[in-house]
Amino acid sequence: MNSILKNRYARLNHFGNYFTMKLLEEQILSIKSLLIVTLRIQLQILYSFRNDNLRTISKKYGLG
Repeated sequence: MNSILKNRYARLNHFGNYFTMKLLEEQILSIKSLLIVTLRIQLQILYSFRNDNLRTISKKYGLG
């Protein structure tokens, strides 16, 4: 009887570890996606500044 419970616990523990790893993989993928989107936005902002002089930037963003 005791060995049956140990086997069941071992199977449940294995499934729990597998489930945790899958959740972790999904979270890592979503974090990577978020970082990529953030980087693209930053690059677009830098690219838009490249074509403007300081006077245009200050007018465009209400800084002056």
